[in-house]
Amino acid sequence: MNQESSPNAKEEKSTLRPTVLGLVAMFVILLLVLSAIVAYYPEEEDEDKLCPRIDSGDVSVPWGSKTIVSSTEVRVDFGKVMPEPRPTLLTIKLMKDDEYIGTYAFQTNEDGPLILIEGEDVGNLTYIDLADNEKVNIGDRITIEDLSPNSDYVIAMFWAPTDDCITEMYFSTPPE
Repeated sequence: MNQESSPNAKEEKSTLRPTVLGLVAMFVILLLVLSAIVAYYPEEEDEDKLCPRIDSGDVSVPWGSKTIVSSTEVRVDFGKVMPEPRPTLLTIKLMKDDEYIGTYAFQTNEDGPLILIEGEDVGNLTYIDLADNEKVNIGDRITIEDLSPNSDYVIAMFWAPTDDCITEMYFSTPPE
């Protein structure tokens, strides 16, 4: 029996080839777009190093500006604070290079050094109450000394009564 290709079979082959090529091309383009998205939006590994963000709470205390004074000293200012808490209601955590963490407490509501209450001694922290009103508000500052040059740090503020994280900030010290 002699089988000949019908005109309909040839037509099916000719329309099938462009369809398959089109699907392959669309798949390759999709892979390229996905790889570009992954490359453009890398994992956010620096997020929430010390604590998860709190969703709600009675205190809103963002960090203000930071000033890198030297390879061993940084100044971190408080931002707008609502309500204005007493310093002794806060604790500060300082982390160096993702591994050394120290928790510091305010000794009084006045200017003065913070004391290490838990963990590693990562630096010497001193509170400066700009208005001398014994409340944390704009312009108040924490000076951090005895830091390691060429290191990455995270400073986080906690509400002491509940140990909830309020905010955190990242900074790096330059080489000597």
